[in-house]
Amino acid sequence: MVEVTLGAIAAIMAEQVDRDTFHPILQVLDIRNLKGSERYRLICSDSNNYTQCMAASQLNRLIAAGQLEQGSLIKLEKYLVNSLQNHRIIIVLNFHVVSGPRPKIGLPTPVGSQDDKQQNQPPRQQDQPPPNVPAQRQQYQPQPPRQQQQPAQRYDQQRYDQQQPTSAQRYDQQQPTSAQRYDQQQPTSAQRYDQQQPTSAQRYDQHQPTSAQRYDQPHFDQQVQRNNQQQPPPHQPQQQSLLQRRPFSVLSTGNTEPGARPSVKRGGGPPSGANSISSLNPYLQRFTLRARITTKYAKKEWNKPTSQGQLFSIDLADESGEIRGTFFRDLVDRYLNTLEEGKIYIISDSSARIKPANKQWTSLSHEFEINFGNATFEEARDDGSIPVIQGTFIKLRQLARQTPPEGDKVDLVAVVKKADPISSFISKRDNLERKKREVTIVDDSGYDVRLTFWGEVSEQPDDFWERHPVVLAKGCRVSSFGGLSLSTSFSGMVKFDVQSDPETVRLRRWWASGGSEATSSPLTNSGTGGSFAPVPFEHRGVVDDIKTKNLGFQEKPSYLTFKGTLNFIKPERMWYEACTNEGCQKKVTQQSDDSWHCEKCQTTLEDCRRRYMVTGTLIDHTAQTWVTAFNDSALVIFESVTADQIAVYKEEVENHAGVFEDYIKGYLFRQFVVKVRVKNEMWQEQSRVKTSIVSIAPLDFVEESRALLDAIAHL
Repeated sequence: MVEVTLGAIAAIMAEQVDRDTFHPILQVLDIRNLKGSERYRLICSDSNNYTQCMAASQLNRLIAAGQLEQGSLIKLEKYLVNSLQNHRIIIVLNFHVVSGPRPKIGLPTPVGSQDDKQQNQPPRQQDQPPPNVPAQRQQYQPQPPRQQQQPAQRYDQQRYDQQQPTSAQRYDQQQPTSAQRYDQQQPTSAQRYDQQQPTSAQRYDQHQPTSAQRYDQPHFDQQVQRNNQQQPPPHQPQQQSLLQRRPFSVLSTGNTEPGARPSVKRGGGPPSGANSISSLNPYLQRFTLRARITTKYAKKEWNKPTSQGQLFSIDLADESGEIRGTFFRDLVDRYLNTLEEGKIYIISDSSARIKPANKQWTSLSHEFEINFGNATFEEARDDGSIPVIQGTFIKLRQLARQTPPEGDKVDLVAVVKKADPISSFISKRDNLERKKREVTIVDDSGYDVRLTFWGEVSEQPDDFWERHPVVLAKGCRVSSFGGLSLSTSFSGMVKFDVQSDPETVRLRRWWASGGSEATSSPLTNSGTGGSFAPVPFEHRGVVDDIKTKNLGFQEKPSYLTFKGTLNFIKPERMWYEACTNEGCQKKVTQQSDDSWHCEKCQTTLEDCRRRYMVTGTLIDHTAQTWVTAFNDSALVIFESVTADQIAVYKEEVENHAGVFEDYIKGYLFRQFVVKVRVKNEMWQEQSRVKTSIVSIAPLDFVEESRALLDAIAHL
């Protein structure tokens, strides 16, 4: 039978356990929804003590669905301990129910109460005897009157007073409490805990510098005095704070005079007890990091009717991961010209806001990001433990074998093989002129792909690109334009010829020793609908998925890749007449004098250019679907025969019945790997699902056979 873990709550509150490995079983005595919020408060008990717990927001759906009931036993899988309004509270991040509702187990008291002589005791199972240690008892002290109790004990007043006698009543009946019985054999938690480690406040004071104002506060002086009185055990050396270990000058938003420029001086190694970047979450009220600024972004300004201001961001990295941090308004002027990219800092902040990361503006994998507040920055010694560059870098071969979904972001290192001239365009958002440059990048895996640079990076002179630099790019956005292409983003990072990166150095040597002459397979087609990177079996679908998965009925179009056979082409209306002006593909209308007029260009043309708009059907072993192939995709189907050429042939044989139809049938019953765009549209007040070919490639039977064997081998 599953039992609760005795003493678990006191041990968790005293931080005597490792939260990564200690997963206690507790009983849920009460579940309450906080007023004006979607959050839930739990009262959890280990039969000795009970305490308030706050369920994380991701657990709301589970609790609201009734999967957790009052009296159930739960196993804490992931949790934190935070201070809230001078009270410590457990934040439950994840749990699972191990037993259904039961009557209340034991007579638990609030953790930290006068009767609670077991606070901070390590948990022990019910079948384990207490340790054989000298008995140390404490004299009974009566509890204060009910109206003077702290808010954390109100739950005891409202719910448990009717279920159990008070501590004074138990004492008057000459019945020792469970804590007193246990204390006859075990030293008190306060005595043993004081011998083992400093309090959480003392640990924080030992590794985090504070402002000068806090040293002047009486309560802080009292805390320092208590710290000085406490002696560590003989086997444990006395820990020193940052102030005691080395002198430094901090960069602080709270202590800098208005308009003054803060400074940063060099310091030593990491503080003891510093947080790791991977552990940062919104429940932390303060943190200390030792991290490297891997990327420092340019200042951005906004001016809206409701607000205006400025910001700049940095990417921070340590051994555990990366996270984005942002400074707003006045903090920009204080930090923009002081913090340096590539250097390591000791960062402390007691008023930062850690919030869910906006993936529109960051390509880092961390689920949270930092909005800095009352932060201090101390430059630290670089011992080489934190990499200069972090990321999940891939080879271009991996893009060919497993195409990421459109909109995903990838990290890569490659050589610029060829660069197109810089071009300009008018932004639709603000109607301003922007710059871009498209380049072809290649690596030693045998593939190349088109990459687009924007803004200042694209404005590098032509001789810079002619030197074929090695580009290290993080957060490149995947697009299906031209089959498969990449583009840099505001949230990403771009660097050239990074000598401290081993992969950059290796690719530079490869290019100089013959890589420039090596052949490569393009992942990007020169048009907008030719060949594209093959999709592995686990990412392929079937034609029937369009119907069974209701593709196309979402807000955005759906995309599907499958292997199919072209079994019908409609011979009527296979093309349209388009404008011949460069950059214009709009339909033109024929005038009475046999000239052609373009509404977009507002010009009259002597001739037109025909572009494919073919309707046909694709079939596989599950179903058949109608598809539309536009010019570039149709050129693949008709093996590069243009619409103008087919139009001329149709005129030549129009007096011979069935000849043109037989010619079209010659292109049927060939297998292709096809990527289609599926979207539900309204046409003549009726809803219909329209499927258009985005990319199409003839089936390579050799590669398909290899892929089949590989898929079978992994079954």
